Amino acid sequence: MKQIIMLPLFIIKMTTALFVDLTAYRNLSIAKRRIAEVASEEEEQGVDAAFPVGDAGIELAGVDFAYERDNPVFCGLDLVCSPGRLTALVGDSGCGKSTALSLVAQYYRPDKGSVLIGGADTAAYAPERVLENVSIVDQDVFLFDDSIAENVRYAKPGASDEEIRAACRLANADGFIERMPEGYDSRIGENGSRLSGGERQRLSIARAILRDSPIVLFDEATASLDIENELAVKRAIGNLLARRKTVIMIAHTLLIVRTADSIAVIGDGHVIEQGTHEELVARGGKYAAMWAADRQLA
Repeated sequence: MKQIIMLPLFIIKMTTALFVDLTAYRNLSIAKRRIAEVASEEEEQGVDAAFPVGDAGIELAGVDFAYERDNPVFCGLDLVCSPGRLTALVGDSGCGKSTALSLVAQYYRPDKGSVLIGGADTAAYAPERVLENVSIVDQDVFLFDDSIAENVRYAKPGASDEEIRAACRLANADGFIERMPEGYDSRIGENGSRLSGGERQRLSIARAILRDSPIVLFDEATASLDIENELAVKRAIGNLLARRKTVIMIAHTLLIVRTADSIAVIGDGHVIEQGTHEELVARGGKYAAMWAADRQLA
């Protein structure tokens, strides 16, 4: 009788053990397959020599790119960003704006076509040599659990304290830094947990100013900020743009990019139209419709 009573418990225990073991086996199999896929990837090509950035003009010529084979992001994308000018990328969500920045930053390389900087094809050089000439201000800022000064110095390891302070002043960050208990020596927590979103963003801009790269990429740097922080970040961006860099900017509101030297509207895998704000509004196309909708929301 006892054996019969214990039988269901034994079956449950055995079934649970089998389930745990099979689940672990499945997870290990998936991990093994993914590791094998990474190990079988082709090595990045390109010579390990200084990249000839030239005038820092950027051109994406006939670019095809897809994260998944049957779902292309770009089909023959042609985009020209003039040297020393601000080019804004706009378009519907998911149209590939951030992907275009990733191609310039060498996070990915096109399946077809060329990414040219200063007339030189980036495919001929190691990605890290190209990236030495690029500063990136992302909407997701990564910071270390260290002092403010050391977090900014990360962009230029040999920078002096005065260079860091000057960069923070231009980034409109010195005000909140001086209010902190230990000023520039204040620790900011893991990934800047003791700072607000706008404060983290301004430190990211300070890094870009300190790095002083000829090319700056902004990926929705003012997204998800309150009004006060957005205004502070806009002023910091203005100080950075005054240094005459080649800048590509993505913004979630058109009011931020209306003063850009050139605005490129991306859609259906290519540049639909490109020009100044006034030219595109007068043209009455996709940008004009976006601008009208943006004004209605405002």
